This record gives sequence, C-alpha cells and structure tokens, in this order.
Amino acid sequence: MFWWWLSIGSARAEPAEEAVPEPPAQIDPVSDDFVRVLEAAKQLWFEGRTLEAREWFATLHGRILAGESVELAQVTEALTWLGEVQYQDGDPEGARLTFEALFARNIDATISPYSHPAEVVYLFELVRSEVKDRLSVPPPVVRPPAAPGWVLAPLGIPQLVQGRTGAGLASGGIQLALGTASVGTRVYLARLNNKEQPGILPGSDAELRIQRLRYGVQWPTTFLAYGAWVAGSWEAARSFRIHWQAEPVVLVTLQPGGASVTVGGQF
Repeated sequence: MFWWWLSIGSARAEPAEEAVPEPPAQIDPVSDDFVRVLEAAKQLWFEGRTLEAREWFATLHGRILAGESVELAQVTEALTWLGEVQYQDGDPEGARLTFEALFARNIDATISPYSHPAEVVYLFELVRSEVKDRLSVPPPVVRPPAAPGWVLAPLGIPQLVQGRTGAGLASGGIQLALGTASVGTRVYLARLNNKEQPGILPGSDAELRIQRLRYGVQWPTTFLAYGAWVAGSWEAARSFRIHWQAEPVVLVTLQPGGASVTVGGQF
C-alpha cells in the first residue's frame, strides 16, 4: 500500500510535457476554401501563433491579388486581420499598405473597435482618411500658353496663318482701307500746305478746309486703322486659345474597386 501511494505521488509530482500545437489539420491555405482558411488563420492568431497567422493571412491576400473570386466582405475581413497581425508584429508600414489595398477595393470598409486593438483601429481610420484625400484630388487643369508673337502682325496675317482665309481677308481689307485713307489724307494735306502756304490766313477758307480734312478724315481713319489692327490681333489670339490642343495628361488615382485613370487636356 505504501509503495502504491508513493507511486501515485511520484506520478503527480512529475511535470507534464507541454504539447506543441500543430497547424490546422487537413487545411491547405493555398487551395482550400477561402472562408475555411480565413477562420483557421484567425484561430492561429487567437492562439498566439503570430508567424503562422501572418503567413496564412498573407496567403489569402495573394489569392485575392491573383484574381480569385471572393466576396467583398471576406476580402475586407481578411485584409483587416492581416493589417492587425502586421501591426502587432512590429510592421506598421506593412499594415498601412495592407489597409491601403483594402480601401482601394472598399473605401467604406469598417473595423470593429470591440474586436481589434485601439491602435489598429486608429491606423485603419487614418489610412482611410489619407486615401479619401487622394481620391478628392481634382483632375489636372491644362491651360493654353500665351499666344505666339505672330498674332501681332497687321493686315489679317494672323488669321491667314491660322488657315482662316475669309477672316484674314476681311481683317486685312478693313485695315488696308483705313490705313490707305489715313496715309492718303496725310499726303494730300502735306501737298496742300506746301501749295497754299503763302495764302493761308487764320480763319480763311483754306485753313478751315485743312482742319476739316485733318480732324474729320485723317485722324479718325488713323485711329480706326490702329483699332482694326488691335482688334484683329486680339481676335487671332482668342482663336488660338480656343483651338489650342494640349498634350494629354494622364493621372492615375486609387478608386474603390481598382484604379482610376483620368486624362486631362483639351481635345
């Protein structure tokens, strides 16, 4: 009897060997059902087997990137847990990239503050805010450059350079007519002054005629000729800006469900 109790006491005193947990049996993280692998990876994480859990969640992420058909809710759950494991494993940058990949697919993804640590929830919402800020960037605005110097040329030349023959002939014809009238009147007045200089008296008919020609014809036609020149140049510059074509500018941004390509320019 004594030896029997002694043997029992010895058996109780011997420490039991701690069993080493094995990976979930009969589950292949690469090819098995996505939801089944997701639940097994979560179980590994809850058991404190960080390296194995991270590997399994990363495998699920690889399957998503490979184009496997997975429901959005499952994608959200898998990437959320992967981000948490990465963060808790000392890789906050990896967690940030994982959350960015999640928001590229589902900008409205949510995280439960009851199932995840506060610091993970904070990083999750911070990354969501940053992604939303990038999504709100307006498309590039491409403005035409300043009009080239040839738009300042007179006589409808800018319109002719632009291939607008009718507009060039009209602008050039008006400027030429007004300029000819101005120069012709000036030449006539110069000859008249030289011819009648000895007989021109203040208040005489000759002086009145010269003044009428100068102020009634020469000056108005001169101002109108310059005005037509300026108007033609302005019109040519405006036409240049309207018909100017920019080289396309391509902007790639993240959008829910994938990437968005924005092409800016004037076509």
